[in-house]
Amino acid sequence: MLECSAVRSVPVSNPRTSEKICVDREAIVTEKNIRDAQASHDISTGEPQVQLYLDRSGGTRMYEATQRISARRNGQLAILIGGMVYRTSVVRGTIENSMVINGGFTEQAAQDLADIMTAGK
Repeated sequence: MLECSAVRSVPVSNPRTSEKICVDREAIVTEKNIRDAQASHDISTGEPQVQLYLDRSGGTRMYEATQRISARRNGQLAILIGGMVYRTSVVRGTIENSMVINGGFTEQAAQDLADIMTAGK
């Protein structure tokens, strides 16, 4: 059984892998903090990716959180959509007002995530 209470978080299942991970009880950013999201391609590899742009308050919270997360060995950030884990990523450094989400996207999956993140904008 996964124990998350020590880190003020709750267990959530990743439906793709059935892996349980601990996520903070409070979101770092929400859809309200997303200014824009666009599907694009990595310049060096050509792989599909999503570029995400945050507003000022979301950028500040993301920076503070990723300072803590990146200090941990293999510290991860989870993207939840509708309360379900959509994707997890290893945080390699601090993130502020914009970020790139990459790794294993098809063209359609990158576009779908960008569309979901900007729904209603």
